[in-house]
Amino acid sequence: MRYYSLGACACFVSLALSGCTATVARWNATNLRGEIMDYYNDEIMDNLIRQSQQLPFVHVDISSVTALSASKLSGSIGGGESRTFAKTGMFGTAAMLVRTVARPFAYSVSPEHGDSLTITAAPVLGELPDKQTIYKYYKQFADDNPNALVYQPGLIPPDPNKYVPGTLKQQSGGYYYIRREKQEEYRDLCQNLFTQRRKADDKIAKQAADTAERIQAGEGLRQ
Repeated sequence: MRYYSLGACACFVSLALSGCTATVARWNATNLRGEIMDYYNDEIMDNLIRQSQQLPFVHVDISSVTALSASKLSGSIGGGESRTFAKTGMFGTAAMLVRTVARPFAYSVSPEHGDSLTITAAPVLGELPDKQTIYKYYKQFADDNPNALVYQPGLIPPDPNKYVPGTLKQQSGGYYYIRREKQEEYRDLCQNLFTQRRKADDKIAKQAADTAERIQAGEGLRQ
């Protein structure tokens, strides 16, 4: 009975660990999207602020994000069987066989889980394929919407209804944000920045794929 209980326990832990891995993978994917959007919101706002201050700025693209989730289950069982033969009486007239059996008496199950995240980023420099630069979209947004970027001095943040979600940035003793009335224009700016094809896209994609393969190979060796 204990053999069956041990097998059932190991099977249950394996299934639970597999389900946990799938859940973690979904959770990682959901959070990855949020983190990437937060990164771009922060970068775009920082660039708009620097542009308004007549300062140079650089746009940095996330070219690839690789998330790995691995699970491993290991265990051990200790036990055995021993036999003892003993004689009693004289001249071997009586003999007794004593058989002592020890069932598996110790076992352990050790689940392991590991996550890794690799982000590849590169600054956008030079011209786009249409002989333009990605920075024209920042300038166009500022020229077409001169009152979109707002600065509110002080330590008290503005009312959330006043700004586009994701654009609030604390800096220079106050808060910068994009006013709520310009939400559609800010969305268009983001989409223009996201959808422009860079000259180095193919090269960066290949480098990112090579990096992901090396990481996966390393994870396999460590396991």
